Amino acid sequence: MRIRNEVVAAINAALTSDDRVLLVEQEIMNGCTLPEIARAFAGAKWRFHLHKSGLRISIAHVDELRQSYKDELDGLKMTCAELVVQDQKITKPWHGIPQTQTRTQVARQARRVKLIESQINRHLQADERINADEPISRLLQGFGFEWLGGDLVFERGSGRLPYYQVPADNEQIIIPSGTSVLKPSPAKLLSALVSAAKAKDQAKVGVKLGRALQAGVSLRDIADAMIDTDYRYEVVSSGRSIAVQDFDDLIHSFTAHCGEVIKLKMMLAAGDQKADLGFRTLNIREPLGFACKALAIEADRVNRYLLPSEQHLEAGEYVSEFLADSQFRWNGEYEVERFEGENKRLLEAAIVYYNSPPVADAPGLH
Repeated sequence: MRIRNEVVAAINAALTSDDRVLLVEQEIMNGCTLPEIARAFAGAKWRFHLHKSGLRISIAHVDELRQSYKDELDGLKMTCAELVVQDQKITKPWHGIPQTQTRTQVARQARRVKLIESQINRHLQADERINADEPISRLLQGFGFEWLGGDLVFERGSGRLPYYQVPADNEQIIIPSGTSVLKPSPAKLLSALVSAAKAKDQAKVGVKLGRALQAGVSLRDIADAMIDTDYRYEVVSSGRSIAVQDFDDLIHSFTAHCGEVIKLKMMLAAGDQKADLGFRTLNIREPLGFACKALAIEADRVNRYLLPSEQHLEAGEYVSEFLADSQFRWNGEYEVERFEGENKRLLEAAIVYYNSPPVADAPGLH
């Protein structure tokens, strides 16, 4: 493996520019290697994550990464301040409605902490990585609650089962360190990688890919070799590890998320036909909004692996198509409603309704 000092110097100089991402990506297209990028970043406060099978790079300052995590965790602390333990005291189910919105917001903020954790850890080296599970659990326990991964937090001991989480990325593979004893040519390394991919041996693909990266095969050449295979990859931990994904598995997972959105939308449409647009439809709107957000998160994951030449997935376009024949729209986060703020107003109307003398109709906003 030969590291070209002029390439390392060019990448190092790029780190001082506001156009650092574009400049480093230009070096990638010119044929630079992973060891050259890693050498340029060595000793710096910058961390990197290579995605789209090594053709695109994300660069972040380590202090800014840690601050972004701290900000999200502080946001969770502030949101938790509104939690009230009451499940064992209420005598009617609707007495807990005022807390529903707070518990939902806490759960969503906990999820934001987990999302920022994943984003940060793709950049950080193994000994720098953060684990948000313990801080989230400890914080919520202090208020008498727990988060199980869904769209609500629950009082501890409620007997709720953990929320089903979608499959995570495959286990990361450590890239061999040091100089390889064997000196195979780049062509042989790429041939071995393609052969493993055609044999559908994902473990072997990871091994062959790691050797090619370690040996300093051009990132562009590796991407060109993999484009006709069923596998895509990303380099995480600032060049220390790789994650390999089967392209078909990625698309299957995204399709499953689309199916969940469609299923819930059809349930909501059935409610529309009954002219029931009041509080009771929140039982469908809320999981539908959660499913739309989950679809967006999954689209972002798939897009990390797709090559630049492959079709980029826009979750908003898919959701808009799914909801096109309904009155509802997705706000890009967790709300599906006919107009902005409708769900919040419905919840507030429900609180008034259940705490008032009996009336003919449940709350609605027509």
